[in-house]
Amino acid sequence: MSVVVDRAKHIQETANRTPELAYATADSVKLWTNGSGKTLAPVPSGYRVRQIAWSSDGASLAWLAERRDGTGRKVFQVRRARGQPFVTPRVRTWDCSDCSTIAFRDQQLVSDGATNPTRPMLWSYPPLGGARRALPVMGLPSPDECFSPTYCGRLQLLGAAPRGELTVSYFDSGGGNFPGVGSFYQVSREGTARSIRSFYGSGLGPEVAAAGPRRDRLAVPWYQHLSACEEYSNVALVDQRTGRVDRLDLPSRDGNLWMVSTWFDRDGQAYAAFRSEPGCGSDDKYASDGRRIPRWGETRVYRATNVRWVETREKRPILARDVHASGKTASLVGTPAVEVSGGYHTGTLVAQNAANKSVEVARGVHAFGWRPPSS
Repeated sequence: MSVVVDRAKHIQETANRTPELAYATADSVKLWTNGSGKTLAPVPSGYRVRQIAWSSDGASLAWLAERRDGTGRKVFQVRRARGQPFVTPRVRTWDCSDCSTIAFRDQQLVSDGATNPTRPMLWSYPPLGGARRALPVMGLPSPDECFSPTYCGRLQLLGAAPRGELTVSYFDSGGGNFPGVGSFYQVSREGTARSIRSFYGSGLGPEVAAAGPRRDRLAVPWYQHLSACEEYSNVALVDQRTGRVDRLDLPSRDGNLWMVSTWFDRDGQAYAAFRSEPGCGSDDKYASDGRRIPRWGETRVYRATNVRWVETREKRPILARDVHASGKTASLVGTPAVEVSGGYHTGTLVAQNAANKSVEVARGVHAFGWRPPSS
C-alpha cells in the first residue's frame, strides 16, 4: 500500500510541476524551474541569442547566437543524463556564419547554413563535440534564373517534422535585390527531399518558424516587397502531415503591416502579432543613408481562421509566445524593436507557474522556449 501511495504522490507532483523553461538574456542562458532560475552558460561578449531549441527528450539544449553587428553566428549545445538536471554542463560550440535556424531531429541537432548551390546540404552537430558533419540533401531541382549567388540553391531549415523528417525551404529562383522562395520540402532520414508545395514570394522573414505542440504544423514568416512604399510580412501555415500550405489574407490595413511573432496554442490554433506602418507620405523622415524611417503603430494579436487573421481581445504588446503541451504559457511582452522585421525583440518574460499564476521570470530576454514533454 505504501508503494502505491508513494507512486501516486510522485505522479501528482510530476503533473503539478512547472516544465523547464530555457531563456537567454544579454549575458547568459538560463533555466527556470519551479520558480527559480539557474545559469547554464554565458553569452559571448558582442553576441545575442537568436533562437533556443530543445531535443525531443529534453536531454539536450541548443542555441544560435549572432554577433550584434551581424558578421557571424555560433551554435551552442549542452547535454545531460536523461531525467537529470544540468550539472555544470560542458558547452559545445561551432562557428556557422550563414546559419539561420537550428532544430533537433529527435536528439540530433541540425542547422542550415551551407551555401554551395551544386551540393545542397544541412549540417549535423555531434552531441559530444567534434567537427560538424554534412547532411547531403538529394532530389532537389537545379536552381533556375537565380539573380544572387548568395541565395541560389540554398536550403533554409524551417523545423523538425513528424517521423524524423525535416522541413526546409529551397531558394531556386529570384530576381532583382530579393531572393525567391521556390518550394517547401520535407527531407527524410535518408536525406531525400520530397516537395510539399510551390511557394513564391520575395522571401522568408528573419524570424524563426514556430512549431505546433505536436510538430504537425509550422507557422513560417515570409515577406512581400512590391515597392519602396508597399511591403508587408505574413505567415504561411504548413501542415507537415498532408503538405497543405495556407497563406491567410492579412487583416484590413492602411499602409504596410509587419508580422512581429507567431505561435500555436496547445490545441494547434495559430496566432500572430502584427504591427502597422502607414507607408510613404508627405511627412516622411529619412536616415543619413537615405532610408525612410518607419512610423510604427500599435502591435495587435490575431487568430488564424480558414481564410484570414481575426483580431483578438488581447491588449498586451506580445513580442513572442510559446505554449507548452500542458497548457503553460510563456510570453515576451514589451515594445517591439524599431526594426520589426529584424527578428530581435527584448522584453519581459512572463510565464505560468505550477499554480497556473502568471509570474515574471526575467527582464531583458532575447529568446526562450519550454522543454517539450518527454516522449
